[in-house]
Amino acid sequence: MATNDSSPDLGGAEFLRLVGLGAVIGIPAAFLAAVFLAFVHDLEHWLWDSLPTALGHSSPPWYLVIGFPLAGACVVVVARLLLPGDGGHRPLEGIGGGATPVSHGPGIALAAIGTLSFGAVLGPEAPLIALGSVVGVAVTLFVRLDRRSETVLGTAGSFAAISALFGGPIVAGMMMVESGLALGATLLPVLIPGFVAAAIGYVISSGSATGVASHHSLLRSRACLRTTARTSTTFSSALPSALPLHS
Repeated sequence: MATNDSSPDLGGAEFLRLVGLGAVIGIPAAFLAAVFLAFVHDLEHWLWDSLPTALGHSSPPWYLVIGFPLAGACVVVVARLLLPGDGGHRPLEGIGGGATPVSHGPGIALAAIGTLSFGAVLGPEAPLIALGSVVGVAVTLFVRLDRRSETVLGTAGSFAAISALFGGPIVAGMMMVESGLALGATLLPVLIPGFVAAAIGYVISSGSATGVASHHSLLRSRACLRTTARTSTTFSSALPSALPLHS
């Protein structure tokens, strides 16, 4: 946990540099969040809608309701045992897990997919915060920064990812402020690059959301057409038996 004594003050030039880097981080962090959410949604749709329909069921049968969460648990176990990062930070540590190392990204993404898509009733906020932080930390590999600045940019990536989730930087900012109250007065230098990254991320996610929404609307339209076709067929076959016969 950061304190005022252990965190050096950021100079004007260094602070402006972090703001500029925050704007750069906002683009890939928001794009990664949009791709992750779209993949989770599509996999969830295939597991819980397309697959039961292909098996001849109108809703998921009991063996899928039991089997999918168990399969997701196996995915999480694999992510925790075979990949670095233990699948993400401990829930008791709260939302803000600090700067997330790049090597932890694959394990966090795999564990999140195993829970979100396979039926666990959990939200995507914590994985997106961690993945956004991974993007921010990845940028620090190409620039020379101190430990405090790396944490600021990792937090900026989390801002952008949460902004892509909630569709605006204000909610993302409030959420990240809540997770960083322990920083006290040193929170302000973290917020400004984060808000810049969140604003840029919102612009990116707004553009990508149009394509994602169109894709999801197409899936819903196809499902409605299949339902309408089945209903029409059933009604047509039942209609002759329901009508009285006249000589």
